[in-house]
Amino acid sequence: MTPRGQEEVVHNDAFTRWMMGVIAALMTAAVIGLFTMSNTLARIDERVAVLMEKAASANNSIMELTKTQQLHEQRINNLEKSK
Repeated sequence: MTPRGQEEVVHNDAFTRWMMGVIAALMTAAVIGLFTMSNTLARIDERVAVLMEKAASANNSIMELTKTQQLHEQRINNLEKSK
């Protein structure tokens, strides 16, 4: 016959091993999740950089068109005044 205290220790030891297995699985899943999230964020960062480049290019084009339009309006006004 085993003393009652030893049975509890064996039960607790099995429970501890089971819990360590669960904790190890959760930690592994967390590391994989962080790695995946890091890759996803890097891809999002690249996409945002490309969009920002396109927006800057479009802004420059709009500014050039505005300046060209203003120059044309000035020329037209000057021609109308000279008539």
